[in-house]
Order: sequence, then structure tokens, then C-alpha cells
Amino acid sequence: MKSSVELEGFENEIIEVDPRGLFRNASIFINGSPASTKKKGEFVLKRNDGAEVVAKAKQSFFYDAPSIQIEGKTIKIIKPLAWYQYLLSSVLIIFVFLIGEWLIFTLGSELGTGTSFAKGLIVSVIGGLVAAFIGIEFINANIRIFHSKMRQPLKYLAVFAISCALPVLYFPMVWLLFMFCCFN
Repeated sequence: MKSSVELEGFENEIIEVDPRGLFRNASIFINGSPASTKKKGEFVLKRNDGAEVVAKAKQSFFYDAPSIQIEGKTIKIIKPLAWYQYLLSSVLIIFVFLIGEWLIFTLGSELGTGTSFAKGLIVSVIGGLVAAFIGIEFINANIRIFHSKMRQPLKYLAVFAISCALPVLYFPMVWLLFMFCCFN
């Protein structure tokens, strides 16, 4: 999700910032082309007067509200979310994963008493890692929805729909993990 920014000295250029993701770093684009990099997280931008300046892409909380730092000035690209939007982005997901972790622990303990404690521990650890990965991605998706250009009611509906889709994906994965470890 690229965000445009207007910078002093770059009036004739279209500068966009693409915030980092789970597997990629932040990028800065000039007129649709990636800016040249000086080193990781630093980009070289050419102003209208021909001078080259170094811009650093900065990230704030989680994947939210990227900013860039140019010549000692920090420029916010998008407004950070309100506290209640963070809460709505994560509360249902955290609740589902608490139930899921309880389920994994319960299944893992049952499995541990029937066969080996090591298998029960493996089920719990793998389930927890899967939960953490999926949870981070779902929270990230919700935060990106709140930053999108959708109308406000649609944003809240989309976040609710994504949060409700989570158990449909997560609990069958826990069950399959349990069955796989139980019969192998």
C-alpha cells in the first residue's frame, strides 16, 4: 500500500513510500521507480536543484504509520491509528488465539499422556508458532484496512469480517496438527 508524500524541494516529483511487510523492507519510489539505495533503509533522492539527499524510511508501532527522515526532519506519511482501532484490530484475534492455545495445550497434554510427552510438547510449540504467524498477519491486514481509503463503516465491517474468518482458518489447522501428531 503505497502512500504519497509531498516534500520541500521535490515539487516536480511524485514521491511514494511503501511500508515494510513481514518479508520485505520499506521502499521509496520516485515517479513510480524505486529510489536508489545507499544502504539498508536509506535511499538517495535527487531534489529539483540537483542536490542529492539521503532519506531514511522509518517504521512506528507494528506495521503502522510509516515516516521518512530527510535532512534531520521526520515526515509522517499517514496518521497513526486511534487506540480503539488498534484494539479492534487485535482483540478478537487475540481472544481466538487464547482459545486456540488452550485447545492446543489440552490436546497436546492428552497426546502427551497417551504416547509421549515430547509429542505433546511438539504439538503445543508448533501450534503456538502457527498462531503467532497467523495472528500477526491478520492484525497487519486489519491495520492496513483502517489506513485504506474505504468509508469508515466499511472499514469496521471489513475488520470484523476478517476477524470472524480467523477461526474458520485456525481451528481446522489445530485439529489437523493434532491428528497428524496423534497418528504418526
